[in-house]
Amino acid sequence: MVSHGHDLVDFIEEHDASLCQSDIVVRLDEIDKIMAMRDHMRVRDIGGEGVQQGLLKILEGTVVNVTVKGRRAQGANDTIQVDTKNILFVGSGAFNGLEEIVARRKEEKVLGFSSKPLSERSTATAEKDSTAATERTEEEEKAIKMAARKDKLLKQVESRDLIKFGLIPEMVGRLPIIVPLQCMDEESLVRVLTEPRHALITQFKCLLAMDKVELTFEQTALRAIAKKAMENSTGARGLRAIIEKLLLDPMYEVPGSNIRRITLNDDVVKGNTDPQYEYQPEADEEQATASTEKTAV
Repeated sequence: MVSHGHDLVDFIEEHDASLCQSDIVVRLDEIDKIMAMRDHMRVRDIGGEGVQQGLLKILEGTVVNVTVKGRRAQGANDTIQVDTKNILFVGSGAFNGLEEIVARRKEEKVLGFSSKPLSERSTATAEKDSTAATERTEEEEKAIKMAARKDKLLKQVESRDLIKFGLIPEMVGRLPIIVPLQCMDEESLVRVLTEPRHALITQFKCLLAMDKVELTFEQTALRAIAKKAMENSTGARGLRAIIEKLLLDPMYEVPGSNIRRITLNDDVVKGNTDPQYEYQPEADEEQATASTEKTAV
C-alpha cells in the first residue's frame, strides 16, 4: 500500500486499522532534527533525546493507541490500536555537518603537509578535470568540489558517526541499515526542472499561457539555473526562487500587453541581458480587439 505525504492519523482514519499494521512503510522525515544536545549546561532536553527515547518502542514493535482527530475531547475510548511490529520504518534527513564528523574520524586534512597531492590522481582524470574547469567559473568549480567531497565522505558513514552527530545508540541500533544519498548534480537538477508531471518549467509555462504568452527556456538557460542552484548550495528547493526572480519583471509586463513570447537563455540567468520578447503585430492586435468587441456586442 502506497500513500504519499499523508499524516499517520489521517491515514488510519481513511483505511482500516488492520491494513495499517502490515505491508506498510512509514518514513520518519527530518529525523536529524531530534538529535540529542551534548550540552551539560542544558537542564531541559527540548525535542532531542526525549523524543528519540519515545520512538524506541514504536520502532522495535509495540501496540500504540492513536487518538483520532476531533475525538480527543470526547473521551479516552475514541482511540485506535495499531501494532507496529510489521511496519517498516525509514528515517531520513539532511544531516548537515555529518560529513565533517566523518572527516575528523578519517583524519582528513584539506590543507597542510598531510593533504593529498594532486599528482596522485590519474593522468586521464586530471586532464578531464582541467578541460572541464576551463568551461566553469570559480564558484561552479568550488560547488562541484564540495559536492564531490561530501559524497565521498558520506559513503563512509558508520554508526558511531551518527551517535556523535546526536542520535542515541538505541535509536541507531534499531535503524541498522545506513544508505547515503548523493548530492544532485547539474544533470539531476535539469531533470527536476523538466521531467516531473508538475515540473517547475511546466507550471510557469501554464501560468503565462493564461495571458496567451508562450514561455521558452533554452537548454543553456536550464543548465545555468541548475548551476546557480549548486553555487547557492540550495539544491532542488532553490530552483523555484531562481525562476521567480528571473520572471519577476516579465510577469508584471505581460498582462495587458501585446507580448506573445518570452525566451530565456543563459545570459538572462547570469544577469547579462534581459529576457527576449516577441510582440504581436499591430494589425493582428487590432483585428483581435475588433473581434473581441463584436463578440461582446
